[in-house]
Amino acid sequence: RPEFALERQRQNIKFILNNRIRENISGCLKRRGGHKQGRRWEKLVGYNFRELKKRLTETMPVGYTWKDFLSAKLHIDHIIPIDAFNFTRPEHTDFKRCWALSNLRLLPARENLIKGVKLNRPFQPALRI
Repeated sequence: RPEFALERQRQNIKFILNNRIRENISGCLKRRGGHKQGRRWEKLVGYNFRELKKRLTETMPVGYTWKDFLSAKLHIDHIIPIDAFNFTRPEHTDFKRCWALSNLRLLPARENLIKGVKLNRPFQPALRI
């Protein structure tokens, strides 16, 4: 690809956000023995790019912008960490709960890394069937 096209992609919120979500969903399924089976992330989670961007914008910490997200100063955080959920397939209830808009927010990268997989409140995952 020409360098100008790569640079344009690095500055394109839609391109970057779509890629991060797609890769995160695919990676978390693979680590649990599942897979996307070529399905679009929107079909798996039940919302679209516009709804995701709106939710993340609403949770953006004061003083930050989308430019900070593009430069990796902001991370997409799971309020209840992925590791707290029991799922191997996108059809599982816990997959839907894990990737629900209400469980996602933007956090400063350092804060998210410190938080890690800690739970701030009690949580009951679904039983594996």
